[in-house]
Amino acid sequence: EITSGRAFTTPLKSDPNFYLVKYEQNVVATLADKTRIAAQALEVVVARKSLKEKTAATENEKKEPTKLAASAVKSIVLSGDVKIQRLNHSVKADKAELLVDKKQCTVMGNVHIAQKSTSPKEVPVVINSDKAVLDLTNEKLLLVGTEEHPVSTIFELESDDRQSA
Repeated sequence: EITSGRAFTTPLKSDPNFYLVKYEQNVVATLADKTRIAAQALEVVVARKSLKEKTAATENEKKEPTKLAASAVKSIVLSGDVKIQRLNHSVKADKAELLVDKKQCTVMGNVHIAQKSTSPKEVPVVINSDKAVLDLTNEKLLLVGTEEHPVSTIFELESDDRQSA
């Protein structure tokens, strides 16, 4: 589900086979896996054919929400005070971009990533950087800093004294 103050759809100028679906003003999206996303703007580039088919089907049924196959989505861009919350992980940034075909997610500008511990195998960590690139196929994370905003990582480890208390 996606909610926002305003939304519109337009053919993509660079490729007429795709539509740009843009949401603006306090965008909140909740994904099927309960991931919650908030931003000031959300842009989704989706295959034109799949959007037309789903719109026609929805107009006939009116009760079912529009569902698109993941393969129909080319890219997703979030901008303006981006916040992503999934289980025990949270991400904040100025902008986030998901390239579906490359299976890559990039967050940029004032990146803050936090992981809370929900099991003994997870270490609580807080990361700050200028940019983070996540390869979704192997879950490798590349962190990039600048002179003004170097990569900073804080691991919250318990001391042996606290564990025995």
